[in-house]
Amino acid sequence: MQPIEFRALVKTENKLYPVSQIDFETETVLIEKVRITKLDKHTEFNFYEVKVKFEDIELMQYTTKDDINGTKIFEGDKVEVSLAEDFDINNDIIIAKKNIPFQGIVEFKDAMFVINLGNNRYLNFNEVHCEFIEITVIEQKEERS
Repeated sequence: MQPIEFRALVKTENKLYPVSQIDFETETVLIEKVRITKLDKHTEFNFYEVKVKFEDIELMQYTTKDDINGTKIFEGDKVEVSLAEDFDINNDIIIAKKNIPFQGIVEFKDAMFVINLGNNRYLNFNEVHCEFIEITVIEQKEERS
């Protein structure tokens, strides 16, 4: 079974936080924060949770894929992709050439994760004929906002 994981971009802070719980009845999420205290000889980390309303966040789901560096890929991430073969639509317009990196934004569209290449072009994460040579997270959502 694939892990279901979310993160939240808190709009007022423009920061990403892991989500520990989603409550659809109260329309809130619990996000995980850390308070860092520097002491004389060591640093203390105190973890705590904060309840945030849906309207104050942008919720992003983990795609279940990691990049070549082990970074989890979420909706909203900008990625760079290299393919093992050309990717085309209807065998007439090649939108991605093999071994030539291209960039796009990860989105959830039509019940699947895709990479938005711009100009109404999308690459499905799970295309049978599309094998990634490598995929790298260039920027996470908070870095672009």
